[in-house]
Amino acid sequence: MDFGFLPEQIKEQLAELESGNTALCAIRSSGGLSGKPGESYLVSFVEHLYLFDRAFNERVFTMRQLPYSEISAISLNRGQFSSELQISTSTDSITAKLSSVEAENGASLANRVEKSAKINSSVNTDNQPTTCEDVIPPLIGLAATVMFVATSDGTVSAAENDFIRKVICSDNTAVFNHAVTLYEQHELETLVSKLQLDRQRKLCFLANMLEIGMIDGVLHGVEQKVIDEFVRLTDIDSDDFETVRNVLLIKNQLSILY
Repeated sequence: MDFGFLPEQIKEQLAELESGNTALCAIRSSGGLSGKPGESYLVSFVEHLYLFDRAFNERVFTMRQLPYSEISAISLNRGQFSSELQISTSTDSITAKLSSVEAENGASLANRVEKSAKINSSVNTDNQPTTCEDVIPPLIGLAATVMFVATSDGTVSAAENDFIRKVICSDNTAVFNHAVTLYEQHELETLVSKLQLDRQRKLCFLANMLEIGMIDGVLHGVEQKVIDEFVRLTDIDSDDFETVRNVLLIKNQLSILY
């Protein structure tokens, strides 16, 4: 399994059920399925969609193997801060609440199921990707991208680790683990090619890359090299780069306060 954020229990079950097959998409929903408190995951393969669900006081996930032929409709309804993925069969309906981080993957899964089940999906946004890895959610992409800076000098300091885990990922283990998987599986150029970045997002990525590079007080040459490569890959304007860099240099020049 390539989706490192999945619990080991789920990965072991899927390894038995889908031996030799690769998951196409995996999503962690916010809470249990259909509004119940708990923890749940959706994982799609070529012929089946697997639903895993457990309450907070349970140790074992309940698994449902859903052939695409049994799915009659699937829709993703986006909200400002969260989304709902609704799956209908001939006998029931399942709802999975998704965070804004997982919304893009929810759209990808809906499109994947639509193609496999030969039904009409409903996603209330345009130009959705067809697989989970076609477009990486921006927050997870940011965490993975700054990892290239943090590891470029051969060591990851406690401050760099805390910056990624606590500041970028907000102590969300699933987001952090997903980012680690992307970092381990991609070169920077490939990762950047899967990000959808407008000018504001590019500058946000740049600012955080510079921030983690300066976190120990020195922007090392190898760290600058990674940042320069990101600037080249995303075609960031030189004036924009200098503006962001100079602001962060001033911000981190704390020695003048002593």
